[in-house]
Amino acid sequence: MSERRCSIAALYHLDKSTRAPLFEFTLCGPDGQTLLFSATYFAKELALSAIEDCMTSSSFDDRYQRLFTTSGPFSFHLLNLARQVIARSNDYASIEDREAAIAACKRSGPTAALQDNT
Repeated sequence: MSERRCSIAALYHLDKSTRAPLFEFTLCGPDGQTLLFSATYFAKELALSAIEDCMTSSSFDDRYQRLFTTSGPFSFHLLNLARQVIARSNDYASIEDREAAIAACKRSGPTAALQDNT
């Protein structure tokens, strides 16, 4: 997924996938950084439900699955209550960058507005 630059407010962007008729979303922080991106969904309602899961789960540290490698890149998954992956992060060059992105998700995820581009 390409890097999306966002506006001033944190937003969930719901889009039609390039592989129509699928849907996908991203969470962008107020600084324009893409924080999370989803898998593709066969129905818009499923994508909206996953966004609701992100809003609910993003404030809980134990819902972040930190992925480790010996030398990077570093990334994470956001999990729902059932411990299923609902969104993924970009790759980060350091653990510190990954942790900063998780902190940004915790701040922005629960209250970000929805921009429906479908």
